[in-house]
Amino acid sequence: MLSNVLRMCVVARLTVLSLLVSLQLSPLVHANENQILESLVFVPTSISEQLELHQTPVQDSRYANLLTNIDSQSFLNNISDPGASFQASEYESRIYAIEGNSGPFSPELTEVLHSLGSYYLKNQQYDEALASFEREEYINRIHFGLHSEALIPAIKSQIRVLKESGRHYEVDDKHRSLLYLLGKCYGNSDLRILPEVMAFAEWNRDRFNEIVRYELSSMPLLGLGSGFGTRDELRARAFDNLDEAAVQYAKALSLLIENQQWSDPTLFHLENRLLETAFLQASRQQVVSDPDEYLYDLDLEELMYQKGDYARLASDAYHYGIKSYDRQLQYLRSDPNGSVGRYVDTLMAYGDWYLLFGKQGAATAKYNEAHDLLASYDMETRTISGILMPEIPVSLPQFTATPHSLPSLEQQDRMINPYRGYIDVSFRINRNGDARNVEVLSSSDNTSNLIEKRLLRTISNAQFRPALNEDNQGRYEQIALRYYYTY
Repeated sequence: MLSNVLRMCVVARLTVLSLLVSLQLSPLVHANENQILESLVFVPTSISEQLELHQTPVQDSRYANLLTNIDSQSFLNNISDPGASFQASEYESRIYAIEGNSGPFSPELTEVLHSLGSYYLKNQQYDEALASFEREEYINRIHFGLHSEALIPAIKSQIRVLKESGRHYEVDDKHRSLLYLLGKCYGNSDLRILPEVMAFAEWNRDRFNEIVRYELSSMPLLGLGSGFGTRDELRARAFDNLDEAAVQYAKALSLLIENQQWSDPTLFHLENRLLETAFLQASRQQVVSDPDEYLYDLDLEELMYQKGDYARLASDAYHYGIKSYDRQLQYLRSDPNGSVGRYVDTLMAYGDWYLLFGKQGAATAKYNEAHDLLASYDMETRTISGILMPEIPVSLPQFTATPHSLPSLEQQDRMINPYRGYIDVSFRINRNGDARNVEVLSSSDNTSNLIEKRLLRTISNAQFRPALNEDNQGRYEQIALRYYYTY
């Protein structure tokens, strides 16, 4: 009896110790797993019939950009230029000499100040660089007035300093002042202002992505007493950047349309940027909650039939997308050089938009329209099938970076290490673009169950473009793909 009691005490003690150890270790284990899951990237390729599933294929040129994580900027920083040895003291000596001969506001100073500011910027002396460019701008204002082209280089250089030094909130004001100046110099309809309008839009889009998807991805609650708020509040506030980006993209689009630039590919780039901002605004609630997996729980069709601000965002985005694709088709009809291929691509993307919002019937109608247009040109069945039924299914949406994809890394200006392994999977896509019967066929030896599960979940929750065969019917047979992964 006593021995049984002792045995029970020992077992209980070991259980408690095991529990304590697990409590101490589990946060570290989970943190590591979460880090891997958040940074996973999957790259799909086709599996040929001759390929041995257990054999790692030879690298080819398509993955050349994936095989290094070397920071190219470190090379650029070490490349010398003819003026690299010209020290700041020499610039300053020239400034003192000019001031002594012509005074502190001499126009001769602006060129030297710009060179000095560029020198400081290259050496990451941001305060000194900003001071040089600001003085350059001030002297030019004195001599050429408030609305002169002579001010543009100094203001653009100040924007660059503010961006590189992380003074993000000052970038907006400075960029707005530049756009105002450009409007005064050239007029608000002049195409010369287009590059800076687009640069301001891209800046705000990039800031949104940095804040929502990357900078805060691993941060817990932030200083509640410091006025910054929680992580989710900061993500929600980042949508202000997305709003500003949409305003500037629309302005750039209006410039091109007003100038009838129907052959300019920038039209389609801008439309896709606006579609992206609309889609992300419609997905706002899910993006704020979990930007790494927001697509998994997204049901825009259901959301549109609810009440409240989020439903209105989804409805507005849906109708905006329809207008956008109608415009894109009109651009192509107005362009004497518009191609049938581009028109078909736009029709397919139009169908994709309907599909993302749960409108399967309308989506199928657009896909059928694309099919019929190709058939009307007497193209071979094999050619049509190659366009409408690609070997690697199209994952939606195409206009924004989806989690765990290469574009999501490219959005961060990052490169990935050589892939760490591969997983061969099989699944079929139904007429609604959903993956069914997803299963693992094989994987590289070092692949963990964790990574396999994440890939299966990613595929199962993904939205694919339904493939059409030569009879214009949805494809249902199983397909096999090899997904390379890294993290």
